[in-house]
Amino acid sequence: MDRIIKLVETLERPGTAEVLQYLKDSNFKTIHGGASHHKYKGGLIDHSLEVYEAMKKKTEGKGIPSDSVIVCSIFHDLGKTISQSGHYGKSVEILDRCGFELTEEERNAILNHHEVKPEDLNVLAPTNLGTYLKKSDMLSTGQYKFSTGRVKNKSLSKKIFNYLLLAWAKS
Repeated sequence: MDRIIKLVETLERPGTAEVLQYLKDSNFKTIHGGASHHKYKGGLIDHSLEVYEAMKKKTEGKGIPSDSVIVCSIFHDLGKTISQSGHYGKSVEILDRCGFELTEEERNAILNHHEVKPEDLNVLAPTNLGTYLKKSDMLSTGQYKFSTGRVKNKSLSKKIFNYLLLAWAKS
């Protein structure tokens, strides 16, 4: 949780202090990542950090602001603190309630990070923030392998995650 807090503290936007307080007061630090991945106490933290690492690596030198990478990767599943169902809309609602300022592209990326099938990701615009979030999220959950298609085993070890991250970064 310390790394999440340190990343969020780098954001210089209205509502940052309120979101930090929400993270500390909510069940963010204890809930699992999802119905099919990171199903252990604190899994959401690990998932969010994996998404962050993947996005950070892939967006380097692409003109995507680093704060947008932090916002999308750390907050995309914030709504899971309320409910697994419809969590992407709830993520934006929580941020809005905290007075956190989202760019339009960040808002759209968070709201739509589940709106595409894994096999469709190759046709999305490669410089779009939403595409990076979708691919990074699916890499972390084991639903997408960036070079050879779907992964059957949805639980990825750190070793496999790092291998896939390196393969994606080289592409």
